[in-house]
Amino acid sequence: MPDEHQSTMDEGSPNHDSKENLVSVDGIDGVSYFVNVVFPNSDTCKLQVSAGEIVQEIHRALMEREESCHRTCFSLHFNDQTLDLFTDLKSIEGLEEGSEIRVVEERYTTREVRNHVKHVLEILNSIKLRDAYAGREQMSLSFLSSVTLGDILDRKPNRIDPSSLSFLPPSYIMPAVANAEPPLLPLHPISKEDNDLDCLHQLNYSNWNPPPSSRRLAGDLLYLVVHTLEGKRCHITACPRGFYVNQTTDEIFNPAPVQNAYVVHSLVDLLKQLSPTFKKSYDTLLKRRANKHPFERLPTPYQVYSWLTPNWQHTLDSVRKEESLTSRMAWEENLPGQTRDWNDELQATRELPQNDINEQLMRDRAVFKSNCDFVAASTRAAVNVINGEIVAINPGEKRKQQMFIWNNMFFSLGFDVKDHYKDLGGNAAAYSATVILCLYGLSSPTVYHNLCGILQTVPLKFPL
Repeated sequence: MPDEHQSTMDEGSPNHDSKENLVSVDGIDGVSYFVNVVFPNSDTCKLQVSAGEIVQEIHRALMEREESCHRTCFSLHFNDQTLDLFTDLKSIEGLEEGSEIRVVEERYTTREVRNHVKHVLEILNSIKLRDAYAGREQMSLSFLSSVTLGDILDRKPNRIDPSSLSFLPPSYIMPAVANAEPPLLPLHPISKEDNDLDCLHQLNYSNWNPPPSSRRLAGDLLYLVVHTLEGKRCHITACPRGFYVNQTTDEIFNPAPVQNAYVVHSLVDLLKQLSPTFKKSYDTLLKRRANKHPFERLPTPYQVYSWLTPNWQHTLDSVRKEESLTSRMAWEENLPGQTRDWNDELQATRELPQNDINEQLMRDRAVFKSNCDFVAASTRAAVNVINGEIVAINPGEKRKQQMFIWNNMFFSLGFDVKDHYKDLGGNAAAYSATVILCLYGLSSPTVYHNLCGILQTVPLKFPL
């Protein structure tokens, strides 16, 4: 009887219900195990994966590891079969602990070459904070390591004589002298050591682009020019098999390869052969990059901007120039006819099933991804509307009455065009009313309509 009574109480107790609702970690993300990744140069590495992941996550992980971060154009093979990037690992027959996944180099296209060059430049600038200060490439500032000077990760005994230390506070935090403004530079804990580490003088697209038709038939995709730290200037040809040095100069076009030239699939491997200084600096760069926390060097889903930005020295960069061209506005993310329908996409993600924990995680990931993409696209479009880089659908109207459509999003300038707020402050009142409406309407179904209202009022913050 006591046992039966105790069993009945256990079944009816809250603790019993909570135990039934508990889900193991393996039940959420699947069983974790290690696989062996084999690179084309026969190097191997172990990578921990989960059965709930997709092949694309392995692809991204390899692009972040130090030994393979310079690779972009490759596919993954298992049992002599090419793995689709969107295939679940649990659906791959025979994939288990200790399985071998091979990295196979693929042929380049013009688009893949541009992505590869951009990725290499991102690696070379990965320990610098320019993109984070400028709010580019989804990079945000993180000062934890700079403020702690690595004390959290590496604590070493202090062998300095305390009597020789100065405990006086810095002068810039002392009571301000009359008519003296506090300096802003101490608020930027920038590592001078990281910012002085350069691997190259320049890596740009050549002025000989695009290749002529005859060279297109020969396989030339793009031309690059590199200026090494040794003062050597080389012109490089990108072809479907990789990269090689040609005989072109700044004045004479000669696409023939130099003597004893051979094609290298990775641009980084070619630069290591051309410049011993690059090889040494690149290895140092990877070590410093590895010492940073992953959250410090990976793009963040929520962009965080800084109001205090140092005055960086402006440098030559043809890659940056090409990405800023207004003619690329309609081509940067989608091809014509393939633009995203944000209303359908956002609604479809919210209608995904959420019966168990796995479905809830998949739904939350889809909602988060769609929302981040929408915010990034709408912010970029709003900035370009302000800068006048998007053509209005009614160019004959006054500037305040113009409307714009880009990437299936509608934009208008946030002015009091109809004089609804004439007696309340005009344009300033229209801006305030839209912001207040948005702040109090975030929980309503018209959340994205309200957010669009904020984007419409952006021009009031900028001179026209």
